[in-house]
Amino acid sequence: GLFREFSTPEEVDVYSIFRFGTRTSEEEWNLTQEEVSYLSQFSAFNGVAEGRLRVYRIPIEKVYEVMKQYFGLEPDEIPIVDYLRMVYWEETCCYYVANHGFLGDIEVEILYAERLDDGKIRFVYTNPNQIAPYFGGEAVVESFVGGFRFVSNQHHDAPPEGY
Repeated sequence: GLFREFSTPEEVDVYSIFRFGTRTSEEEWNLTQEEVSYLSQFSAFNGVAEGRLRVYRIPIEKVYEVMKQYFGLEPDEIPIVDYLRMVYWEETCCYYVANHGFLGDIEVEILYAERLDDGKIRFVYTNPNQIAPYFGGEAVVESFVGGFRFVSNQHHDAPPEGY
């Protein structure tokens, strides 16, 4: 189902519950310019100012209501933390959830990749679910502790030059 079982409140994944908003009002995604400016400082909200990213605004009262109704949790029991794509702003008493692409997930199609002389990997990608004119981007990753980490990630409205 939508919610997995949990044995302690800390195991509840609040982001997964609210990543599509609450679907109760169009006002959820009609952000003010002040909200857009605030959210633009977080990398997970890159593109909100240009309209390339859907962001849901969820009042804290709604979070409390849902968590009580479906999980029986009181406000002081809810494991509220800042997630990569979910930020709380005290000034508005709201959470903001970055909805990346279709179904809330980032969908990336790698169009080209190459290993650079220094061992890093450069790739050009697109996100077919983003709003036009957004193309995708160009990223560089390097090996790091059994995997990779991003060294750079530049978004583009058109394919990078030389692609």
